[in-house]
Amino acid sequence: MICTRSPVRGGFTLVELLVVIAIIATLIGLLLPAVQSAREASRRMKCGSNLKQVALALHGYHDAKRSLPPGADEDIQLSWHVYILPYKEEAALFSKFDFSEDPRDGAYLNPGKNHSNNRLDDYLCPSSSVVNAVETANSQALISGTYTTHYYGNMGPKGPLSAGFGNYKGNISGQPNATCSATFGGLSDQGVLRTNQPRKFKDITDGLSKTIMVGEISWEKKPDGIAYAKYRHWHRGGMRAANCHIAGCKNISQPINSRYDAVFNDISLGSQHPAGTNIARCDGSVAFTGDSTDFSVLLGMASRDGAEALVAP
Repeated sequence: MICTRSPVRGGFTLVELLVVIAIIATLIGLLLPAVQSAREASRRMKCGSNLKQVALALHGYHDAKRSLPPGADEDIQLSWHVYILPYKEEAALFSKFDFSEDPRDGAYLNPGKNHSNNRLDDYLCPSSSVVNAVETANSQALISGTYTTHYYGNMGPKGPLSAGFGNYKGNISGQPNATCSATFGGLSDQGVLRTNQPRKFKDITDGLSKTIMVGEISWEKKPDGIAYAKYRHWHRGGMRAANCHIAGCKNISQPINSRYDAVFNDISLGSQHPAGTNIARCDGSVAFTGDSTDFSVLLGMASRDGAEALVAP
């Protein structure tokens, strides 16, 4: 009987396995940045959608009340974020607020009176992992169980403009028209949302499509140790004092993505999105605005009545 041998089935050599593994690793290395880029693009779109809903709620408030809400109410220290709740399908939460109480940051010690333990995802940018408020005396410490916002009202421009650039009314030294000291940066008076001043769309003579209404600030703590963007509870408004500050609105006093540690009212617009941040204009449109935008253009967009001849980015 003749026996025939089965042909020997050859396997991969070690070199061949290493080559295959190297090819797979290279492909994964090429694919991951594309996946991450796609995810960030999706998060940026969701952030813009959130800001769009905020802008539409402000329009809904204006339609109902014939004015925009005040950026903050000094008497009860609530932010405009509270006043637009009924216009973004949060009427039940709005009804929980006691408008006779003082809901400053210290109120988080009394959960029965503080409603910032309600997380509102459309007040938060999905690209940022910092969603909690920070301790008033320590911006390095987050307060678990309470939530902040990444969308801030435009109080107006603060800073020098080029000679002949519109009728911007800010002092050339950079100090805004305000009734309080510069301890926290003062309060600019030429924007859209400001303490105790419920403005109307007719007051925005520069044009709704050329004026910032709300901008994104969603900084995270940086590796160099710079603190968070001093996030307060999303419902917090402003304090009546000679050195007054306002939590839910900011002066436009820095270029986009420029400073994390500016004084409280002057923290710059900026985000975790690469190279820019989202901005909602007074006509309800939302645009991603790059940090290469000329600062004079940004200041012009921040004023509601400066008569600047500018092309918005």
